[in-house]
Order: sequence, then C-alpha cells, then structure tokens
Amino acid sequence: MKILYTSFTKSKKQKHENKQKGETNIEFPYQVPESEYFVLSDERDKTTDSRNEDIGLIKKDNVIGKVIFRVWPFKKLGAI
Repeated sequence: MKILYTSFTKSKKQKHENKQKGETNIEFPYQVPESEYFVLSDERDKTTDSRNEDIGLIKKDNVIGKVIFRVWPFKKLGAI
C-alpha cells in the first residue's frame, strides 16, 4: 500500500466541508489500485482523507513533490 500525507497532493474541491472530520465511510479491507494512492492525514481525527469517499484515492498524476526520506517500515528507515 502506498500512503502519502495530504500536504504532498494537489487539493481536490472541498466537497467534504460538512462532513465530520475523521469520518470513515469506506469498507475495509480496501484494495488500492497500482496507479493511485491512499492518503492519510497526520491528524486523522481532525481531518478528512482517503478514508472518506468524498476525497477517495489520489491519482499518481495529482501527486506533487518527491519522497526523500522513509520512516516506515522501520527496517527501511532512511534516505531514499
């Protein structure tokens, strides 16, 4: 599974403004297609992310920035 923080993505239209932050309305386990990313916020109880279908998966073309350091899994911690 590929996970990105929301600050690394181009914003989607804010359709979710009236949603309770941290709300999950997708069913787990959840399969992420090869060319898309499941995005988690670092403040999951206060924000809306890929766990809500209004945000959903992020297509690879909508990702900006470059990964330079990995923190998970711990066995692979370090520069990329």
